[in-house]
Amino acid sequence: MGGLTTSTVARIYGKCESGRLAWETFDNLGVLKIYSANKLVPDSCSTATAMFTGIKANHKTAGVDWTVAVDDYAASRKKPAQVESFINWAQTAGKATGIFPEPLRHILVCRVCRFHHHHQGNTCHAQRSLRAHA
Repeated sequence: MGGLTTSTVARIYGKCESGRLAWETFDNLGVLKIYSANKLVPDSCSTATAMFTGIKANHKTAGVDWTVAVDDYAASRKKPAQVESFINWAQTAGKATGIFPEPLRHILVCRVCRFHHHHQGNTCHAQRSLRAHA
């Protein structure tokens, strides 16, 4: 959908100033502001961390909170800085889980969701035990 500026341009271009885009007729709308903990323009690492865990992260960090600076490996290994994702929450609740990410983001998704992985082509090979469907 883009930001408010993009939506305004789309409305004016496609519907004129008095027109409305389809989603503007919904009963409820939400606005999402995305930025890293330490930058106004986020990268995919910090964005994925926020999206999958609900915790903002520093630019170019994944799966850890805002206390970890980029390239600070020692800080990233400390348990309090490591954040849990919705995958952890689902597994704790006894749900079966799995990820089928798009090829360009597969390593990032696995990192944020705390999978130990290795890369082979466009496949993320999770080495974490996933509960099977009952």
